[in-house]
Amino acid sequence: DFETIKNYCVRVKEIINQMRVYKKNIKDKRVVEKILISLIEKYDMIQTLSITKLVGSLEKREKRLSRRIEGSLESIF
Repeated sequence: DFETIKNYCVRVKEIINQMRVYKKNIKDKRVVEKILISLIEKYDMIQTLSITKLVGSLEKREKRLSRRIEGSLESIF
């Protein structure tokens, strides 16, 4: 309850890295699923995100990436 998300994720990453040293093939998608499942109730809103909000969030990210790509191409010329 008192651990920050950042500290929790650092601990999870350390464990995953140790497992990968021993040739365990763990995909990032699986790690994300485990983190979301293990979060306490105060983070349940993340898991109950509406489709509209999810799509809006993904569209914003897509626009940011598009602007970066355009900016990179402009700097080439």
